[in-house]
Amino acid sequence: MSRDKLAGRLAEVGQRRTVAAAAKREASDELSRLVPQAHRAGITIAEIVRLTGLSRQGVYFLLREQQ
Repeated sequence: MSRDKLAGRLAEVGQRRTVAAAAKREASDELSRLVPQAHRAGITIAEIVRLTGLSRQGVYFLLREQQ
Protein backbone atom coordinates (compact mmCIF):
# COMPACT_ATOMS: atom_id res chain seq x y z
CA MET A 1 0.00 0.00 0.00
CA SER A 2 1.35 3.43 -0.88
CA ARG A 3 2.25 6.05 1.70
CA ASP A 4 -0.70 8.24 0.67
CA LYS A 5 -3.17 5.37 0.90
CA LEU A 6 -1.82 4.41 4.32
CA ALA A 7 -2.10 7.99 5.53
CA GLY A 8 -5.68 8.13 4.28
CA ARG A 9 -6.56 4.86 6.00
CA LEU A 10 -4.96 6.06 9.25
CA ALA A 11 -7.02 9.24 9.14
CA GLU A 12 -10.20 7.27 8.40
CA VAL A 13 -9.64 4.81 11.23
CA GLY A 14 -8.71 7.62 13.60
CA GLN A 15 -11.98 9.39 12.79
CA ARG A 16 -13.99 6.19 13.35
CA ARG A 17 -12.24 5.77 16.69
CA THR A 18 -13.15 9.32 17.71
CA VAL A 19 -16.80 8.74 16.77
CA ALA A 20 -16.84 5.44 18.70
CA ALA A 21 -15.37 7.10 21.80
CA ALA A 22 -18.08 9.78 21.70
CA ALA A 23 -20.78 7.12 21.34
CA LYS A 24 -19.32 5.24 24.30
CA ARG A 25 -19.40 8.40 26.45
CA GLU A 26 -23.02 9.07 25.49
CA ALA A 27 -24.05 5.49 26.26
CA SER A 28 -22.21 5.61 29.59
CA ASP A 29 -23.97 8.85 30.52
CA GLU A 30 -27.33 7.34 29.67
CA LEU A 31 -26.57 4.17 31.64
CA SER A 32 -25.59 6.27 34.66
CA ARG A 33 -29.12 7.72 34.60
CA LEU A 34 -31.01 4.53 33.67
CA VAL A 35 -29.37 1.99 35.98
CA PRO A 36 -30.53 3.63 39.23
CA GLN A 37 -34.04 4.11 37.80
CA ALA A 38 -34.15 0.48 36.70
CA HIS A 39 -33.02 -0.74 40.11
CA ARG A 40 -35.61 1.40 41.90
CA ALA A 41 -38.24 -0.03 39.52
CA GLY A 42 -37.40 -3.53 40.66
CA ILE A 43 -35.00 -4.74 38.01
CA THR A 44 -32.40 -6.89 39.77
CA ILE A 45 -28.67 -6.27 39.66
CA ALA A 46 -28.23 -9.59 37.83
CA GLU A 47 -30.70 -8.56 35.14
CA ILE A 48 -29.12 -5.12 34.74
CA VAL A 49 -25.77 -6.87 34.28
CA ARG A 50 -27.26 -9.23 31.69
CA LEU A 51 -29.06 -6.48 29.78
CA THR A 52 -26.24 -3.93 29.72
CA GLY A 53 -23.07 -5.99 29.62
CA LEU A 54 -21.75 -4.05 32.59
CA SER A 55 -19.96 -5.91 35.35
CA ARG A 56 -21.68 -6.27 38.74
CA GLN A 57 -19.01 -3.94 40.09
CA GLY A 58 -19.86 -1.40 37.39
CA VAL A 59 -23.55 -1.53 38.25
CA TYR A 60 -22.84 -1.08 41.96
CA PHE A 61 -20.55 1.85 41.10
CA LEU A 62 -23.34 3.57 39.14
CA LEU A 63 -25.78 2.98 41.99
CA ARG A 64 -23.36 4.50 44.52
CA GLU A 65 -22.77 7.50 42.25
CA GLN A 66 -26.48 8.38 42.39
CA GLN A 67 -26.62 8.45 46.18
